Parts: sequence; structure tokens; C-alpha cells
Amino acid sequence: MFFAVMTLITGLAYPLAVTAVVQLAFPKQSNGSLVVKNGQIIGSELIAQPFKDPKYFWPRPSASNYNAVPSGASNLGPTNPKFPKNPDQATSASGLDPDITIDMALAQVKRISKVRKIKPEQLQAILAKSKEPFINVLLTNLELDNLVTSL
Repeated sequence: MFFAVMTLITGLAYPLAVTAVVQLAFPKQSNGSLVVKNGQIIGSELIAQPFKDPKYFWPRPSASNYNAVPSGASNLGPTNPKFPKNPDQATSASGLDPDITIDMALAQVKRISKVRKIKPEQLQAILAKSKEPFINVLLTNLELDNLVTSL
């Protein structure tokens, strides 16, 4: 009897209560922080996705090819000869980190400004708005698209 009661409490009541509280308090985050554009889900603020077009900021390389199912790092340590010489270019720990450092973003400004035919200062201004030492690649790329359409 005790086992059945504990199963109902810990296996049903508690998870349902936590889910209800989180859905009420943090609906966007608890549903994956999805980004919607023109009524379509285009990604999540929490998971990196590949950007290969030169007009966009590129995320860090992913050891899992940006796939959340087999996510994981390469497990290369700094003493391994295959470890990248530039830590900014290292794959993310999970392979899914949505952010890049401001320095990594600044290194891409020249390419993006040339392809988009905009001044590097415009891109630098977007990056300067970040209150963190990093940017979210998806959200920054959406801001780039809005910048071009508002010119």
C-alpha cells in the first residue's frame, strides 16, 4: 500500500503540480523558448542551429551537427594534439550552445558587412547592445534581417 501511495505522489501528483506551476509562471521557457517568425517556429533561443550562409553570424562548431538527440562534446582536452588552438573556435560542450562570444562575432563582421553591403559599424552597433560577453546567434541573425529590411 505504501508503495502505491508513494508512486502516486512522486510519479503522478508531484510531476503534474510542478508542470502546472512552471507552465503558469514561465510559459515561454517551459515550452522551449521557441522563436516564431511569420507564424512559423524557426528555432529555439536555447539550442544552436547551423547557419552556413555568409550573410549570417555562424555559431560555434557542433560535435553533434546541431542535433539534440545525440548531443555531446568531443571530449578533447587541452593536452590532446587535436584540441583547437583557438578556444573560441572549439565546439561547444553540449554541441548545442546557442551563443558565441562577442570576440567571435566581431571576427565575423568583415565577412557579413561585405556580403550584406552594410557598414561594419552597423554590425558592431548591434553587437554592442549585448549586456553579456556573448550573443545569441539566432536572435542576432534575426536582428540582422530586420536591419536590412528597415534600411
